Amino acid sequence: IFNVYAPMVHLRALESIASKLNLDLLSVAAEPYALTKLSGFNQKSGAIFIDIGGGTTDVALARQGRVEGIKSFALAGRTFTKRLSSALGLNFAEAEEVKIRYSQKKLSLGVRRKIRQILKKDIETWLSGVEIVLEEFGQTEYFPSAIYLCGGGSLLSGIKNILSKKVASDEWLKKFPFSQMPQVNFITPDQVINITDQTNILEGPENITPLALAGLTLEISTDKKKVLPPILRRVVRMMR
Repeated sequence: IFNVYAPMVHLRALESIASKLNLDLLSVAAEPYALTKLSGFNQKSGAIFIDIGGGTTDVALARQGRVEGIKSFALAGRTFTKRLSSALGLNFAEAEEVKIRYSQKKLSLGVRRKIRQILKKDIETWLSGVEIVLEEFGQTEYFPSAIYLCGGGSLLSGIKNILSKKVASDEWLKKFPFSQMPQVNFITPDQVINITDQTNILEGPENITPLALAGLTLEISTDKKKVLPPILRRVVRMMR
């Protein structure tokens, strides 16, 4: 049984939104859990999922078909935007636009070099956050070699390559029990099972988590026995 806990204020907010939309709140799921359930990865070999959102980076470890843990730290996309805002004297919206254009390589080479230097320390701090989170996971078994990135923050230019170099460094290979040389890749929409985007609009990694949550909702609504096995149904009945 995999349990996730959230502050009551978050649940109340979800209930309020559902009520105002005249909907019933049937279930609540953690975003990283939805990713590990529905990203079409090899369940047996497992994977590490890193979802870089706006306010937090969520890291989930799945091994042998089990979600072993989900951990978060408060450094993500908005941190990089705020750094650009401070360094360049821009408001938040302007800095966000610069960050997006930087990630899309729509700025001159000289400007991109300047932005890369501005963001260097924050990215190093972000890498340290990932390292600390991995240290907190149980290391009695091998870590999966597959590392998947998603979330709008993962679009930041170079963050995938920087992470790839770090996990393949002698320092990390000695520290963490990877089963083989780690490979960092983005999750693509076509890897999310139960969901088919016939519009071809939802292409970027920022759409992966909402797609995974939608896919999990479909799984819950169509196959309740699979999502809620007998032992868990008994626990739920006892708690009522």
